[in-house]
Amino acid sequence: MSLTMKIGRWQHAVASYADASNVFCAMRDRLGRGASGTPTPLIYEAESVVAHVSYNGRVWPGSPKDWRDGLVPLFDPRSA
Repeated sequence: MSLTMKIGRWQHAVASYADASNVFCAMRDRLGRGASGTPTPLIYEAESVVAHVSYNGRVWPGSPKDWRDGLVPLFDPRSA
């Protein structure tokens, strides 16, 4: 699986959903922006959005508009 995480105009190859979460959280902490000042990281496989990362580092299936109550994260840093 070849994944790319895009945050605004920035993009970075990631090895897994855990890697995407770690990369995003490190960037979030380094920049010191709040949730409203941080674009939602989208994870792509080829040209399709397969997941997104929430501000707390959880990785969810699909894009943010696909989120619904009861959805289970693909990766949760609290469980890792």
